[in-house]
Amino acid sequence: MSKFVLFLFQITLFSSICSAGSKLTELGPETIRILAIDGGGVRGVIPARILKEIETRTKKPIAALFDFVVGVSTGGILAFGLNVPNEQGNPKYSASDLLDLYLTHATDIFPEYSHKKGKIRSTASAHYPISGMQKVLEKYFGDTRLSQSIIPSLALAYNIKTAAPYYLCSIYAKKNDDYDFFMKFAAQATVA
Repeated sequence: MSKFVLFLFQITLFSSICSAGSKLTELGPETIRILAIDGGGVRGVIPARILKEIETRTKKPIAALFDFVVGVSTGGILAFGLNVPNEQGNPKYSASDLLDLYLTHATDIFPEYSHKKGKIRSTASAHYPISGMQKVLEKYFGDTRLSQSIIPSLALAYNIKTAAPYYLCSIYAKKNDDYDFFMKFAAQATVA
C-alpha cells in the first residue's frame, strides 16, 4: 500500500491538532487520517470533550477531518454518532451534541449498579441492562443504517456464541446488505 497510514489517538490527537494549529488539515494527500476512539463506559465524556474542542478550533466537523473512524464500546457510539447524516448528507450531530448525550444519558446507557465494588462480571453475558440504552440509541440513531455513514466507520463487538470479535463496518454494509445493520443496533452491540 503506497499510502501512509496515520493512527491518531485521543490525547496525541488533541495535542497535535490544538497545539500545532490544525496540522491535521496540512497533511499530504497520500495520508489516510484514522480516528480511533477507545471505550471506557461513562468515561466516553473525555473523548467527546476532546472531539468538541477539535471541532471548535478547526471549525469543521470530525467527518471532514478524518478518512475513517473506529471505536469500541463507548467509542463506537461516538464513531457512529459523528457519522449519522442529516437530510443534506452532513453530520446530524456535532461532537458537542454527543458530549450532551453523555452528560444527559450516560447513566441510562451505563447503569451505576454494574460498577459497584465486588460485582463479578461474566464474559458470557451482557454487563448492562439494555432498556435505557435502547431508548437513547433509538433517539439519536433512529433508522440510520451503517451504509449511510458519512465516512467509513467501524466498531468492534464480541460474539458471545462464537467467542470471537465481530466487526460492524460501514464498508461491509455498503457492499452487502447482510452487514447493513441499523446504527442503533451496531452501537448497542459494541457496548454490550
